[in-house]
Amino acid sequence: MDKFTKKPVTIEAFQWTAGPDQLDDPIWICDAIRAGIVEFENRGLPDVAMLINTTEGLMTARLGDWIIRGVEGELYPCKDSVFQATYAPAGEAQGLPVAGYRPQSAGNIALGNANKAIEEQVLRVLDGLAARPEIDKPWLAIGRTDIEKGFMAVNRAVFQPCRVTLPDDAAEPPRVPRLGAQDTRSRGEPRP
Repeated sequence: MDKFTKKPVTIEAFQWTAGPDQLDDPIWICDAIRAGIVEFENRGLPDVAMLINTTEGLMTARLGDWIIRGVEGELYPCKDSVFQATYAPAGEAQGLPVAGYRPQSAGNIALGNANKAIEEQVLRVLDGLAARPEIDKPWLAIGRTDIEKGFMAVNRAVFQPCRVTLPDDAAEPPRVPRLGAQDTRSRGEPRP
């Protein structure tokens, strides 16, 4: 059997509370109520239910459920636990598919992508230098390695990956002290 990953799709949604705090219902849910696509059962808190006519039949939303408007304008309810596990705000990017990387903001991803674009421009200049016979290749290789390490360090500063827990670990991975801003010694100097 083949496996598939759901494509990232941006949807519109709101969490339904049916209370006085629910001040700004999206226009699309108001339109659906007026059109008879959405009705209510047991009007009044706490037993009120939202009934949504979907292409798959009548679906019921309870207080705290999310009401989703899909890519084709279809409406359907989603339990809060499922919604939280499945969706993130559109401006909030997901973590990298690598252990140890946490979810990143759109701003951090833009910084990382800008850094990678600049790195690629610099590496192409170095590729051009490597094609010239008069260039000292060992020194160019040293410079290239240091430049690549520098760009990698900048990306790590932005993404801040963390240690991972392995299956055989007791509770937490060992903590390794990191040099902080107050520690100005070089890495080669002995610690007191």
